[in-house]
Amino acid sequence: MIFIALQCLVGPRWTGITGDSYEYARISLQILGKPHAQAEQEAWKWWCASKASEEARTARVDPIRFREPSPQTASYRRCAQQYAAYAATTPTQRTRYQAIFNGRPGYPALASPAIAAFGVGGGLWVTDVFITAAAALLTGLLLHAAGSGTLGMLLGQGVYLLSPLGVWSMRPLADGTLNATVIAVLLATWCLLGRRHVVLASGALAAGLTAACAVKYSSGLLLGLCLISVVVLCWIFVPNTRHAGTVILAALASTAAAATLSLMRLLGLPGTRDTLQDTFTRHFHRPDVANPWTLLAELNVHYWWEWLQQQAALPLFLVLTGVAGWALLRWAPVLGYLAVAAAAMGVLTVVSHPLGTDGDRLGVLIWTPVVFGLPFAITRLPGLRTKPSTGTACPSYQKSVMVSTKQQASDATAEPQQAP
Repeated sequence: MIFIALQCLVGPRWTGITGDSYEYARISLQILGKPHAQAEQEAWKWWCASKASEEARTARVDPIRFREPSPQTASYRRCAQQYAAYAATTPTQRTRYQAIFNGRPGYPALASPAIAAFGVGGGLWVTDVFITAAAALLTGLLLHAAGSGTLGMLLGQGVYLLSPLGVWSMRPLADGTLNATVIAVLLATWCLLGRRHVVLASGALAAGLTAACAVKYSSGLLLGLCLISVVVLCWIFVPNTRHAGTVILAALASTAAAATLSLMRLLGLPGTRDTLQDTFTRHFHRPDVANPWTLLAELNVHYWWEWLQQQAALPLFLVLTGVAGWALLRWAPVLGYLAVAAAAMGVLTVVSHPLGTDGDRLGVLIWTPVVFGLPFAITRLPGLRTKPSTGTACPSYQKSVMVSTKQQASDATAEPQQAP
């Protein structure tokens, strides 16, 4: 509620808005029945207005320009001229670029009712607030189910909202919807691994995987594959997860991955090769490259070396991940597997598109272990340590972990004390 109240105080206000947002707005308007040309014009008007508003805000705090007239009108005019140049782009270039987004109807469809009620800008903002709040709520539910207690649940929601996961969720992009969907899938996965509410969890998992594919089918495919890896890890290292719920999880994840691949081929959706051509041709404004996979490998070497240097200069992410990983390993290992699976999605997404300008956004799921692990680390500090919740939402296997912990404590107190 605090988050929603603060967002209402600020209102629609974006920074660094990209052309992807324009495409999602266009698709939303087309879903509402607007002809393609009209949807493009209305989406571009909103996009230009947003860019102009951002430039005006920047000018108001510029020590050289803050007394000058607002540049908002001139900025909007320049943007309109850019739209005219874009509209003159050859149909082949535009068709190939827009086809990448046409296969991602999830976020535009979710935003369409709000856009119909509040216009493009207001509708996207309302949708983003709702999605971000829902993702934070799901994060808290999963943490409480894992035994973090009420304080850990609240801390997890706060960490999500303050982390890049929450920041990017508030942009008019599909990333926020995908993040919320991934967390919902992790919650359903947790329930299946714990043999709790199996029927409900199975339905939620199937719906979540379907939603992930609708938002970004490539990410839906990665999510299915990562869940399969979770099944393998839990089956090997967590004996109490060797049951029918885990088998159902494996079946649903495998079916989702296979179905996504089949639909991509059946519907002729753009694949990795198409998106790589988009990357290396500046949105198809240059001739196609002959060796996109070789270029991808070389670019990954440069990207990750730069990433490591940035982390060395400011290792906040690495430190938080180390603390969170230690906490998950000690108090919630199964949740740790789920968090690593989500993080792997982020890494693999960046590996397939190592873009210096978009890497933080594309790989934002790498913050998932921090969101889930940091609350455990904080709530176990002396003075804050509370009785862990029993995981009423799902995990029956959590009981064995708690019993083991109590047994270790009992053994420790039974040891003979040495004389001082």
